[in-house]
Amino acid sequence: MAAIAEAAPVPTSRRRLTNRDPVLIAALTGLALLAVVLLVGPWLWGHDPNSVTLGQQLMSPSAAHPLGTDNLGRDMLARVLSGARTSLGPA
Repeated sequence: MAAIAEAAPVPTSRRRLTNRDPVLIAALTGLALLAVVLLVGPWLWGHDPNSVTLGQQLMSPSAAHPLGTDNLGRDMLARVLSGARTSLGPA
């Protein structure tokens, strides 16, 4: 009788990618989207994260400032996007 050759076992990480695990695909898509937003966000938002506007201190969230402003009137969303870009590294 002919011997049946057994295939080498596929590593678990490769098996998960080839089986198209929906949770893994959703997580990777979310991380990729987050990275793109953090890299491109400061250019799209357009506010200077270090621009001091003394008339707009401690404003609550609004359409102009979705995360509000700090005690010097700086836009918090611009500061978060700028800090996240720095944290990602080479950006």
